[in-house]
Order: sequence, then C-alpha cells, then structure tokens
Amino acid sequence: MPELVRTSTVTDENAPLFLNSDKFLGKIVVDTPIMAEGNCAKCSRYLLIVFNFLFWVCGGGLLGIGLWLRFDNDIYKKLEDTVQLELDLPSDVIFPAAYALIAAGGFIFLTGFCGCCGAIRESFCMLGVYITCLIIVILAELAAGIYLAIQRADLEDMFHTHLLSEVRNYTIDNNSSMDYIQKQFQCCGSRNYSEYEESIQFRTGQESSWVVPESCCKSNIAKCQKEAELRVEFPSQLYSEVYKSCKWTL
Repeated sequence: MPELVRTSTVTDENAPLFLNSDKFLGKIVVDTPIMAEGNCAKCSRYLLIVFNFLFWVCGGGLLGIGLWLRFDNDIYKKLEDTVQLELDLPSDVIFPAAYALIAAGGFIFLTGFCGCCGAIRESFCMLGVYITCLIIVILAELAAGIYLAIQRADLEDMFHTHLLSEVRNYTIDNNSSMDYIQKQFQCCGSRNYSEYEESIQFRTGQESSWVVPESCCKSNIAKCQKEAELRVEFPSQLYSEVYKSCKWTL
C-alpha cells in the first residue's frame, strides 16, 4: 500500500453549515500516492547507474587495449608478424587501429563516467554532458546510415573490385586473406568462381588439378575441383561442393 503523505485542508467561512459540522469540519482531504512515483524514479536511477558503470568499464578496457597496442613494442612485433603472415595485411594498419581504439574507448569512458556519476550525485551538469554525448552518437550513427544508403552501390563496387584484384593475384603460398574470407563466409570468388581462371596460380599451371582454391570447397576437394572444371555459367547451377560467389554472401 502506498503511503498517503499529502493532505490539504480547505475551510470556508461561507460554506454551508453541513460542511462545517463535526462530520465534515469543512475539510477536504486530498491523498496522493507519492511513494509509488518515487520508487519508479529510484528504479530508473539505479538502472542508469548500472548501465553506465558497465559502459564506463568497457570504455576503459578499449582505451587500455588501444594504449597497450600503441606503446608496447613487444606486442606490436607479435601483431606485426600475425598481420603480415596470417592475414596478409600491411603492418601499418596496427597504429591506426590502436588510435581508433583509443578514440572510441576514450569517448565511451567519458560518456559512461558522466552518466554514472551524474546519476549518483544527481548532477545536472554531468547528466547534461552525458546526454550531449548520446546525442552525438545518435547523430553520427544517423549520418553513417544515410551515407551508406546513398553510397551503397559505389561501396559494393569498390569492395568487389578489391576482391577481384585479390583473386587475380592469388597463389597457394601467398593469399591467406582471401582464403580466410572464403572459409569464413563460405563463398568463392568475387562475382563468380570462374574468376580464378585469371589468377596467377591458374595461369602458371603449377598445379595441374588446381581449378579453384581449397577454401572454395565445402568438404570433398577432388569432387569440388571436378565440378569447377565444368565451367558452369551461373553460380546457382553449381553442384554441392563449390561455394557460391562472395557477391551473394557478403
């Protein structure tokens, strides 16, 4: 039961006599359940504190990882070897990635800190900074969504042009990034598996039985190579062992 805490009394000398009787005493009692409203506000406040505390911790973690990648030479050397050998990417992507983590982590850390401390201390200033940060995030996401919607066709063409370049430069010994994409997303080639006819590996003929990379095959590699030799015109007509093009998957 909510506690009834608000009572107001109205007396009127000109009121009818029956209102001034012992039964009514000229009093009009107004009871308002304040506690229910207070509990709802407290619950919202505690949820805001918990949510922003987790937000703050995650931001601090990202910020710490970014600083670690940027200033720890040992981890940089290990990542450099991994990026170059396993992912086939230039090593200079590590520092931009570290700076991106530092920027994102710092922003999330600040937002979570202001939201958490502002809710605990009931500080309008800190809550104002928190709301401003949220508005910035919403506007940035909205702008990014609009940009992607407008530039979608150009971005897809750019992406598939890059994939086609990777396919043409493919060799068994040096293209782990393309193999990773094809295994991870279960696809083959940029727009069609037959693009591998233009690859360095196929043109040099180092492997007589090689038609498509093993990463294009589901399980039976020998059957996959035979199916690819059929030179089916459309990916949808392929049999069961060759993945469809990455255009339809990514």
